[in-house]
Amino acid sequence: MIAFGPATLENLSNSEPASIYGIDVASGAMKPLTNQHWAELGKMVWTSDGSGLVLVARDPRIGNQIYYLSYPTGEVRRITNGLRGFGNYGLGITADSKTIVADSWETSAQLWLVGADGNTSRAVPLTSGDYDGRRGLAGLPDGRIVYVARDGGEYDFWTVKADGTDAKALTADPFNDSQIAAAHDGRHLVFTSDRAGGSHIFRADADGSHPQQLTFGESQDGAPDFSPDGQWVVYASILNDKATIWKIPAAGGTPARLTDYEGVAPSFSPDGKFVSCIVPSASIPERGSIDVISVEGGTPVKSFNVVPFSWNYLNARWTPDGQGLIFPKEENQVTNLWRQAIAGGAPQRFTDFKTDIIVNYAYTQNGRNIILSRGQRTVNVVLISNFK
Repeated sequence: MIAFGPATLENLSNSEPASIYGIDVASGAMKPLTNQHWAELGKMVWTSDGSGLVLVARDPRIGNQIYYLSYPTGEVRRITNGLRGFGNYGLGITADSKTIVADSWETSAQLWLVGADGNTSRAVPLTSGDYDGRRGLAGLPDGRIVYVARDGGEYDFWTVKADGTDAKALTADPFNDSQIAAAHDGRHLVFTSDRAGGSHIFRADADGSHPQQLTFGESQDGAPDFSPDGQWVVYASILNDKATIWKIPAAGGTPARLTDYEGVAPSFSPDGKFVSCIVPSASIPERGSIDVISVEGGTPVKSFNVVPFSWNYLNARWTPDGQGLIFPKEENQVTNLWRQAIAGGAPQRFTDFKTDIIVNYAYTQNGRNIILSRGQRTVNVVLISNFK
């Protein structure tokens, strides 16, 4: 029996749920090995006696964990617990099937504030949580910051003042909410959620109450952004393993497609006339592009082939004057922001951090600062014994 399962890049991980199938070597017949589904599947290894599979799989709420799939019963048991995650490919099992070796990945993230000039010498930390802002953050008109934080095993919306004080939870529910954007008038938030099944775009009041579903259907939708006038929401929609850019009225209505080619992570320009998006690279050595399209859609009016390959592309954020786009670049396990001028030319380093990685970022509403979710990534090799 040969086991296999579809695996998706993290930036497209809201596509159809993945499961595990087997092919009988003799007959070539294919059948599901379990009824369980995950958001993404990593490496799978058979035990030496063929009684089961050890595998890495991702659940949106708990990340990558290690599971044991019993064969032929199809029963699934999670082996690992806790908040650490595991790599998709660093999984092995000893010949006696008694010990698993795996690579564990732990990323801490806290909110920081840096001036809009990118001067990192004046960057200040705001929060001390272990996962602040990684799944979403945005500035509010009154200067507060709304972000996703992890409290125990739950992820909820929190707010904090720009000086790091008065951090408090807005929501407390079991849903997987992420990728927040705030309207410029401060009245509403838009975000990605699984609260209706799958992944769709919702709008809520600024305190997180009265959520209203905006997108429906079989597509998996995410990465929303408000237009400056608050009338439209742009987002990425995945259907049949292809992500395209769409917009929809912020009050709800009929969506309109803006691109017919692959694109993720859209962002409105400050004047509301254009939308930027990331065109993913086809392989790790290649670079992706930042495309700029009209708010009415169509072919790009600008395209900059400058974005390093990523498993999780972040929005290219427009500078407040609309003359540049900010994007992240990681080098030697340190992330800095770079600025691509709309007029063209090579991108320029915008921040000069010497340590840590940036996992999310956004401008404050007044454009005077950039909110960062940044921290440390630790990779270790772990042994897990007596797992069966």
